[in-house]
Amino acid sequence: MIKLNLEHSRADVKNIQAEIMRIKELSTPDFAKYNPHLDEIKRVTKKYLHYKNIIVVGNGGAINFFRGFYHALARGKTTKQIEILNTVEPDYINELKAKYSPSNTLIVIISKSGTNPTAMEILFAFKEYLKLAVCTEGDNALFKIVQKEKWDYTTYPTYQELSHLEDRHTGFMASGLTPAALVGVDIIELCEGARIMYDKCAPNVPIENNPALSLAATLYALDQKGFTEIFCPVYSTKLYGFLPGIIQMLHETACKDGKGQTIFGDLAPESQHHTNQRFFGGRKNILGLFIHAGQEDSESKVSIPADLFKLEIRGGNLKYFDGVPYSKLLEFEFQGTLNDAIDKNIPIITLEMEEISPKSVGMFLALFQYVSVYLAHLNGVNPLGQPQVERGKDISFELVKEYNKS
Repeated sequence: MIKLNLEHSRADVKNIQAEIMRIKELSTPDFAKYNPHLDEIKRVTKKYLHYKNIIVVGNGGAINFFRGFYHALARGKTTKQIEILNTVEPDYINELKAKYSPSNTLIVIISKSGTNPTAMEILFAFKEYLKLAVCTEGDNALFKIVQKEKWDYTTYPTYQELSHLEDRHTGFMASGLTPAALVGVDIIELCEGARIMYDKCAPNVPIENNPALSLAATLYALDQKGFTEIFCPVYSTKLYGFLPGIIQMLHETACKDGKGQTIFGDLAPESQHHTNQRFFGGRKNILGLFIHAGQEDSESKVSIPADLFKLEIRGGNLKYFDGVPYSKLLEFEFQGTLNDAIDKNIPIITLEMEEISPKSVGMFLALFQYVSVYLAHLNGVNPLGQPQVERGKDISFELVKEYNKS
């Protein structure tokens, strides 16, 4: 279902064999050992399936993977109106409140720590709306509110269950699966896909059979050669929703102690109209990680009126487009940039999803979960924690306290 092509990566992993061999010594990450409480999620969400509007509140890993699931598997298929709210921007909050009434809108508040200030601040802007929470049971602010207000909730695993787990690796837990179930995603097939990829990518699987280790080792080897930036154009509106989550996982997991690559991207081929200039014409420290997917519709074709055939465009005329399938046109956009990069000896990695289904989407996300962890270990940094992220939250909350004192 997923094809990883490293043929044009220009990476030599032979020089990093010592680092690769250490991967075998790792234990299975907590996210790959966890079995989500699917029955609980389905039981709780069943009560709220009639809601037409759903506003999902959270930040980072609490919402990034639902965004991916929604765009890949539900957008255009559900009649529900979905909003992801991750900012305290007052104009936007007021816009949503004006658009969606309390009578037919459900607020889903998600926070693993239960102490995310932004999520809490947003929550109290919607006092009159019904709430469903995704939280960790224990001594934290969100769970105490849930108990006081008697809201329904689904649960993250506790620290005692999984002590080495970060929010960015919880896509196949209640945070990603609860809102996914509300919009009709098959969460059983989704998790089955993740399980298949977890088995393929486990630390004891040799690199030649391990797509996550192959990709991570290739990225690391290129980093050592000075390719410190990763340009990631996504040639699929369905997969584009995962880009923020991929960026979060790689940055928060592997970019520490002055190490790690910057990854950035955009929806393609739109990215060709701005970032191709940087990719081809800027500093020579950038590699390409191109993501694309097969199209369900291979029949729709361009239809040009005959009286416009002779209109000139880019050294040809409009007749050239007549009868060409749109899927082919997207493929040509992808191949054009890909071949240009290969001709210019820019390192290129491609990842293709042959079809988009709950199982293949589960495999896709699980692959990048393992890639982020392997990159951290290859960089020699702790894959857990995100101290600079937490520092920003602390400073922000201190400013709130100072404001209230004045």
